[in-house]
Amino acid sequence: DAYRVACLGVTEKDWEALAHESLEGLDFHNAKKAFVRIRDLRYLELISNIEDRKKKGEIDNNIFLADIYSYQGKFTEAAKLYRRSGQEQKAMTMFSDLRMFDQAKDFIPSGDVQDKRALMAKQAEWARSSNEPRAAAEMYMSAGDYVRAVDIIGEHGWAEM
Repeated sequence: DAYRVACLGVTEKDWEALAHESLEGLDFHNAKKAFVRIRDLRYLELISNIEDRKKKGEIDNNIFLADIYSYQGKFTEAAKLYRRSGQEQKAMTMFSDLRMFDQAKDFIPSGDVQDKRALMAKQAEWARSSNEPRAAAEMYMSAGDYVRAVDIIGEHGWAEM
């Protein structure tokens, strides 16, 4: 009904509100039509991705909603839904991609040394690329990647390290 009323003439902000409300309500049909109307390709791609996953048999609406929240920048809410669905790995990946490493650490299963090291290595690589070589070297050492740590230490002549 809201879509039919909107077709009579509403502002772009109203279309956007309808699109987002439909999306959060998992009404992909109306959300898609509203996003087409406002030409938001990013959300249309998200809807297409979700519909493809539904066709493949994935039916967990909490994961779909978590993906939607992450697109909207509601990362904490998305992480809670990922955790509720048993997809802590997705929450960890989301936070590490956003360079929010402290939050990502909260989603590493306890005792999973390999995930912890991978996250530390990713954080070290980010520190290295953002011109913080000392922090990167320390993180590589913590992650057990001594070759990369020694490379950085050697480049800067930090014998004390």
